[in-house]
Amino acid sequence: MKDKVLKSISIALIALVAIAGFYFGAPHVIEGENHFYHGKGRMEREHRIRLNEAISLAVTFDHLENMPERESKDVCVFESGDELWAEAFDEAGNAVGLYCAPCELGGMIPADEFEDITEEYESKLEADYESQKEAGLEAFQKYRSHLKMWPVYFLFSDTNGGALHGLAIGGVFLVIGLILYRILLNKKAAFITCWSILLTLLIFVHCTSIYPCR
Repeated sequence: MKDKVLKSISIALIALVAIAGFYFGAPHVIEGENHFYHGKGRMEREHRIRLNEAISLAVTFDHLENMPERESKDVCVFESGDELWAEAFDEAGNAVGLYCAPCELGGMIPADEFEDITEEYESKLEADYESQKEAGLEAFQKYRSHLKMWPVYFLFSDTNGGALHGLAIGGVFLVIGLILYRILLNKKAAFITCWSILLTLLIFVHCTSIYPCR
């Protein structure tokens, strides 16, 4: 009777270690909610303006001028309806401190040649953020439902699973377990001790190296 119990425990441990090898051996990262949508867009300058007339402005600095194969230019030409940034408005209401990615622009734009659309732009940023967040939360809930569907967890590409890698690791542990069991056929207590230690180590390594990415 005792021999049957030890044999059953040994077989159960072989299976548990193989399963642990599969589960822990498949590389994955549990992603956080904020990975499913971007943060709110930011204002590049204090004001966003829309031109009422075409205008040419000198380029005072190009942030990408050192990139290979980038053609430098001294002047930027804008059409009516184009949008760019302004750092401030002077006493006469003219836009100064002009910027249009990736160029800093010189000069100023007269007050009657543009429209201040800062509030409109901020509202658009807010609306885009809320839209992305809603879609992101929906995707996150779907992702969480996939996480709960073990063992098919690794079949979902959006969970960053590695089913083949996990199967390889689990298969190696299964083969080693069966070989050791045959070798230690008459020493099941020693086999159980060794395999229990291995299972404990697997769980410990997994718990200390795989964690939710926040």
